[in-house]
Amino acid sequence: MSQSKVLSGVFLASFGLVSGAVIWAYVATKNIEGPIVVHFNNSDGISQTGTFFDLLLIGVTSAVMVVVNFILALELEARDLFLGKIVAAATFFLSILIFIAFAAIISVN
Repeated sequence: MSQSKVLSGVFLASFGLVSGAVIWAYVATKNIEGPIVVHFNNSDGISQTGTFFDLLLIGVTSAVMVVVNFILALELEARDLFLGKIVAAATFFLSILIFIAFAAIISVN
């Protein structure tokens, strides 16, 4: 399997995690009439509320991050095989964290 196919697969999975989180958040919060709890901590309680648009902005920003990192990883892969894989792994890890953040927001609401 060529290296660009491996990178493409990792970034497709990363993009799928981010877009899946946004779709899951929409489905889970579409019937909520009041504000959505965006940030909650144990010491202060609810510290930030918002709407689905705020969640959508997080998703769009994350998707742009994945696309930019994909282009960066392809360019780095052409120069050094290791650096492209590092960018791909870091992007996949960040996508997992973003998915977990969306899951936490959904569970609070």
